[in-house]
Amino acid sequence: MKKMYMYPSIIKDDEDGGYIAVIPGFNQRGSGDTLDDVMESAKTVLDMCICEYLDEKKELPSLEECMKSISEEDKPDTAMITVEVDTDAYARVLWVSTKCIPCCAGLLEDGDDRGITIHYIPIPTVDCIIKESIDSNTDIIALPYDVPESIKQKLIEIAGDKPVFQEVVNPEKDTDEIFGGFLRWEKLN
Repeated sequence: MKKMYMYPSIIKDDEDGGYIAVIPGFNQRGSGDTLDDVMESAKTVLDMCICEYLDEKKELPSLEECMKSISEEDKPDTAMITVEVDTDAYARVLWVSTKCIPCCAGLLEDGDDRGITIHYIPIPTVDCIIKESIDSNTDIIALPYDVPESIKQKLIEIAGDKPVFQEVVNPEKDTDEIFGGFLRWEKLN
């Protein structure tokens, strides 16, 4: 189902010469080398945030609340972002661990034009595997590189026929960049 949403973003110069877009109300940001890039990034981030809120049946921040949270100093740098959100157009990734935000584009098959919406759970113990988290809304399960082998095997068992990917630390430069390092994703056997 598609629906239009409009929220403000605060565009600031980045210390690296680019721009960042802070999205009040969601505590998220986009970034880019040009103003066009940062606006596209902000739209993608906003789209994913809204999908996650709707998926988890959380109340979205109101436009009024977001506008009130912008300081007088930041008002001249504020731009409105409009996104058309389609909650069915996303692959839902269950990301085990909360230590970093992965770049998950590589999780989808070539030609899959869906985006990704991520749901986080902390690394469970073998005695407390969170079966409820792996439900019919989960398309892909993503594991950190340092998940214990026993937990990895239990989650693979619970996943059934759902794809399971594991983060692999890789020093090569042609990998997906995330906050905190470079990663690539490989399907587990």
